[in-house]
Amino acid sequence: MTEPLLRLENLAVDLPGPAGPVDVLTDVTLCADAGEIVGIAGESGSGKSMTGRALLGLLPDGARVRGRAEFDGRDLLALPARQRRGVRGGDIAMVFQDPTASLHPMLTVGTQLTEHMRRHLGLSKKAAHTRAAELLEEVRLPDPTAALRAFPHQFSGGMRQRIAIAAALAAEPRVLVADEPTTALDVTVQAGILHLFDRLARERGLTVLFITHDLGVLAALARRTYVFYAGRVAETGPTADLLRDSRHPYTTALLSARPEVTEDGRTVDLVPIPGIPVNAASAPTGCPFAPRCPDRVDACTPVAPLLVPVPARGSATDPRHLAACVVHAPATRSTVEVTR
Repeated sequence: MTEPLLRLENLAVDLPGPAGPVDVLTDVTLCADAGEIVGIAGESGSGKSMTGRALLGLLPDGARVRGRAEFDGRDLLALPARQRRGVRGGDIAMVFQDPTASLHPMLTVGTQLTEHMRRHLGLSKKAAHTRAAELLEEVRLPDPTAALRAFPHQFSGGMRQRIAIAAALAAEPRVLVADEPTTALDVTVQAGILHLFDRLARERGLTVLFITHDLGVLAALARRTYVFYAGRVAETGPTADLLRDSRHPYTTALLSARPEVTEDGRTVDLVPIPGIPVNAASAPTGCPFAPRCPDRVDACTPVAPLLVPVPARGSATDPRHLAACVVHAPATRSTVEVTR
């Protein structure tokens, strides 16, 4: 089996706080193959975006990172700052949630696209301009030549997000971190953006980490999904299996909290998750979801449960499907390897 293009192993992040360092990510392990779309899901504050920022080195001053973040066999966390800057925006790029904030309002679209290519690819001004128009066409932006002369505020939200994706693709990255790229878009525009990511992965062999709070989005997009809660991976597995047979109560609660319409057009009432979401800084001892969990038992509170393979219903344990739950996935060993 070939090694994954991207692998995070026991990634942990501490941020400075008034009473000392605060854990915001704890022992995050995930991997992604070349050309694969991997989903990262969870509520706000669960550590989804922090994982992407840690990979790119976009953390606040004073942050401390531990573990490994391997890209194509190199540990990015061990690289000198100058070499890591070369990877960021070049081999690995990021699309942020709000294109209005990520695009400079005073620079034309053409300027913002060509500067990446001239820096990372060494293209001439003319060659970069030609390539920028091709990128805008690739992301299905109408009249690319005119768009290069325009400013971001002259486009709709969906078009701005396509421009942001084109800017991220400008230096021909191999990995794209997409941080909630469809949250502010209407359903029709969202579908177009999701189709775009799927096509880029298939045609370019682009690896995508797709961060979202909506598991339904990942159902049609990601082959594998990691569900985060309080800075930890609560459950992971093939997306179809995870959605059909979730084994962590938090994943089940997320699915129940989604609006649903039956085949005959009836609306199914969503079930809100009880309690208040916690982040890694305010997580209790033991399982961080225990205070909100309907299945909690005494064994949930002493120590945080391990992420271990879970027995598939009616069959043997599936090494690709793991959950951190002492009730639905009782630990059978002290450590576990995330299997692709």
